[in-house]
Amino acid sequence: MLSSYDSFETVDTLIGEVQWYNAAKGFGFLKSPGVEGDILIHQNTIRNFSNMILAEGMKVEFELVMSDKGPRANKVLSVELGSHQNNQVARDVGQTHPARIKWFDENRGYGFANVFGLPDDVYVTADIFAQSGMAPLEGGQAVSLVLETKGDRLRASSLHPW
Repeated sequence: MLSSYDSFETVDTLIGEVQWYNAAKGFGFLKSPGVEGDILIHQNTIRNFSNMILAEGMKVEFELVMSDKGPRANKVLSVELGSHQNNQVARDVGQTHPARIKWFDENRGYGFANVFGLPDDVYVTADIFAQSGMAPLEGGQAVSLVLETKGDRLRASSLHPW
């Protein structure tokens, strides 16, 4: 276990698994054997390696540093896409992506969109729709989305007019 350390000095090069990542918030967490607790990974650290969104289950090789707030990834060395169903289409972080609304039901509070190049539907929640300030969504409507992973699915973290 890592227990004693100097702030911001590289402790080790490790491989960790993405537990959670939110592109809209710009950070996520990794787990790695031998490190107690979550390891913070920030989008700037990822961008220095590649412009991609991390998804749960991806394997990340990184340099670990211990900061005053706990362990964090300081430099990404490689990313293995793993078995996550949407990894083959890792998308640019912070970019909007063209999409069409498949269907949206305000009474249910959710719907789905199709993003160009993605094999799976993207989940769109009522709160994301409300934040967009757009008129009611209709099937076939062109929009742009920023994506994030939640559990084993892709979802919209923000919705904008096309």
